Amino acid sequence: MGDTPRDHKPCEPPPRARTGTSTRLIHRFVTRLAQVSSVPITANVMAASLGASVALLAVFFGVLGLVPAKRSETRVARMLVAVWAAVLAWFLATWSAQRLDLVTTEEAGFHHLYVLATVGFPVAALVLLGSQRRSESRSPEGKPRAGVSRLGVAVAVLFLIPGLLGVWGTHVEPQWLRVDRIDIAKTESPIRIGVLTDIQTDRVGDWEHDVVEQLNAQQPDLVVVVGDLTQVDARSYQTMRPDLIELLAQIEAPHGVFVVSGNTDPSSAEVAAVAADVGAVALHGREAVVRIGSRSLRLGGIAWPNDDADAVAFVNDFVDGASPETIDVLLAHSPDVVTQLAGEPLDLVIAGHTHGGQIALPFLGPLWNVTELPDSVAAGGLHEYRRQRLYVSTGVGVQRGESPKVRIGVRPSIAVLSV
Repeated sequence: MGDTPRDHKPCEPPPRARTGTSTRLIHRFVTRLAQVSSVPITANVMAASLGASVALLAVFFGVLGLVPAKRSETRVARMLVAVWAAVLAWFLATWSAQRLDLVTTEEAGFHHLYVLATVGFPVAALVLLGSQRRSESRSPEGKPRAGVSRLGVAVAVLFLIPGLLGVWGTHVEPQWLRVDRIDIAKTESPIRIGVLTDIQTDRVGDWEHDVVEQLNAQQPDLVVVVGDLTQVDARSYQTMRPDLIELLAQIEAPHGVFVVSGNTDPSSAEVAAVAADVGAVALHGREAVVRIGSRSLRLGGIAWPNDDADAVAFVNDFVDGASPETIDVLLAHSPDVVTQLAGEPLDLVIAGHTHGGQIALPFLGPLWNVTELPDSVAAGGLHEYRRQRLYVSTGVGVQRGESPKVRIGVRPSIAVLSV
């Protein structure tokens, strides 16, 4: 999920243009704000997000202050006009940021919404509540103006809800791990496959180690790691590589660890090198047979991109080689691989990539679907699509870059699949 990082050759930075003191101070402020926030982004994106929120607040309170309203009916109308004008100002500000090339990615749009929800709306709510108190204190009769207070408090509460959701989605749900335990084959001695996908970290910390510890606690026979180990630039990756190796080396699986690459990994070759360093097997256009007791599990995997000529050729050969004597399982980072399958279905396809959309609403499902599959499939879990049994993991990490690191309605997950 997300843009594939590219290796960049070291180069000399361009000469810095002369800027005024005020410009440098503003740039320093938004850069620092980007650093201390939960979203590591560029100063331009943070400035655009803050600017759009400021525009919304200025127009909203400007309309409230300039448009007279003495009766409760006109107060409601004025509030509605203020809200619509503020929303229009926000869209114009974000559109202007795109036209000026301050932001260039789709992810930045999600960040604008995040800042609006977690900064803009709560500030508006506090100002509204404060204005109600001042309005009450100026009442000639010494009594609160009930109509104004009720309307203002109601709007303030509505403005606070996105902020609370933002706090939940940033600091609670991304660390609320779910363990999917799914019995696919009804047998007395199943093979237990541990599934770990989309770690997608920019640094290895307590969360990543906790995930591996919980995966080990499930005592899987083998573990598959289905892409997107990291999401960082080339220089940062080299710094964190030893920590990544230490993390993967802690995975406990008596019958092996098998890895495929994803779109945010540095390269398939680098994923294969990391796998070799920890004693794992990179299944990039390869297959392996794991014998557990009297049963044989035939694993095949493809590197990213999953739709290039080599990957498609391998998938076709792997399907042709399926046998009733083996349990045939294909690993691919993107679940779109099932659209390439022809002939008799495999026993199972395991994928990740979607993060379940990261934000899902009741009755609507995921807001972000990066696949060609229906939203219900991209949302994660075990499905049957075009006769093919497919498990899509919601992953344990979040999309990084210029998007907010949030999960709302989509918990991170690991899995143990019994086949």
